[in-house]
Amino acid sequence: LSPRGKISVDERTNNLIVSDVARNLQLIEDLVRNLDTQTSQVVIEARIVETKSDYARQIGIQWGGNTFMDVAHGNPTGLTFPYNVGIGGGADDGSSPTSGLVPGARTGVSGGSSPNFVVNMPAPAGLNTGAALGLTLGSVAGAFNLNLRLSAMESTGQVRILSSPRITTMDNINATIEQGVSIPVSVVSAMGAQTQFVDAKLHLGVKPHVTNEGTIMLTIDVTKNEPDFANTGARGDPTILKKQASTTLLVRDGDTAVIGGIYTRNTGLSFNKVPFFSDIPILGWFFRNRKEVDNRTEFLVFLTPRIVNRARALGQ
Repeated sequence: LSPRGKISVDERTNNLIVSDVARNLQLIEDLVRNLDTQTSQVVIEARIVETKSDYARQIGIQWGGNTFMDVAHGNPTGLTFPYNVGIGGGADDGSSPTSGLVPGARTGVSGGSSPNFVVNMPAPAGLNTGAALGLTLGSVAGAFNLNLRLSAMESTGQVRILSSPRITTMDNINATIEQGVSIPVSVVSAMGAQTQFVDAKLHLGVKPHVTNEGTIMLTIDVTKNEPDFANTGARGDPTILKKQASTTLLVRDGDTAVIGGIYTRNTGLSFNKVPFFSDIPILGWFFRNRKEVDNRTEFLVFLTPRIVNRARALGQ
């Protein structure tokens, strides 16, 4: 300003009042025109993709039986002691299914209904789960009975979860969007039992900045927390599965960027077996249970920013 010039601001109407010589007024007008531009608005769309693939296979076996040496079955020992001998498997847990076996062959040494398994390592086989094959071999007089049951189970599953939060904010302004639940958790202290709430939610926090070239610099934080009711604490409260990605990146208007990805694969092979006998080639399969598991999880985060008022914001 010249010595004769002065400037004042009307905050109510957001106006700038300037008085000065004509030459300076033109310079001030050009400066205000360059500074007083429309603030950019940015729409940020995030796509969070989570894919889960589960595979499990289990092969089990149950076999056993009984044999008798007594007068009732026509083959006594002929000795004073032992005059009667009964031998049978004792691995029955009282709840193992025995479908497919001949009912008369289930009688145990003591006359009960036990299948007398020597090896009792079945795979889950029931309604809509797995398959099993039972076989019974026995002598004419019932002095010797053999029960065999093979069971197998295989399960596969694939789940795809897509979350697509979207938020609009202004240049250099933080924005947050959340969706989820608050889980009550019991906490025991000297004051007694209290209830606290733990958030399990999808959170998107972003701060955009539009450059003069029309690109967008983003400071972003994406968090996905979900309860895991399969794994609980001592009081039955679920654990929280947490996935998070925080970064700063430069993206062109309308382009899509992958800001993070997590790939997890859990494989397992386990055996339940009878010592020594399970290590015998070929015959060892009659003394073991085999379980194979392969679980895969993939977590990806895609981000697409768009300038809403691009022409005015960039002064075009």
